[in-house]
Amino acid sequence: MLDLVEELQLRRWARANHVPPAERDADWHPVILEEMLHKDMELEEVAPTQRFDGIVPLGESSPAFHAPHRASGPRFLASPQRSGELHYT
Repeated sequence: MLDLVEELQLRRWARANHVPPAERDADWHPVILEEMLHKDMELEEVAPTQRFDGIVPLGESSPAFHAPHRASGPRFLASPQRSGELHYT
């Protein structure tokens, strides 16, 4: 029998280490399997037909490259000199 803290730790572990159902081991603790099933249902509610497999499709056209940008100098060099305002005490 698990106490509340142990159950919450298992559920947190299950969420952090979620794997697809095909990759789950049937010998895992029932609480872990239950929590992964809950997360499966949550993911299905959020995006039932969309799954992110780490690949982002690109459009038909290739991206247009811009000309190199010209770096400008720091703004303080272009500002009027304010050495009279600086004072050290």
